[in-house]
Amino acid sequence: MNFMFVEVTEVAKWTLADVGDWLDHLQLGEYKYHFSRHDIQGAELLCLQRRDIKELGITKVGHIKRILQGECYISVYPFHSPIICGNV
Repeated sequence: MNFMFVEVTEVAKWTLADVGDWLDHLQLGEYKYHFSRHDIQGAELLCLQRRDIKELGITKVGHIKRILQGECYISVYPFHSPIICGNV
């Protein structure tokens, strides 16, 4: 999957495997278990915040930042409506 040109609506439909591929792309594949254990699929990924990532057990600041930057990149796409996150 080319993560450079992915639409928000497509990300919202990602499976656990797709999220795992995205983590591999970020060179953070060691966290696949954390995401799958908490059933973080595409829609949930788009709404993750720093505190959520810490609750997943990810504590390294650089890794948290990389996840948040990667999430920001895939959730802000200028030609598509953003996903509206509920209070999670």
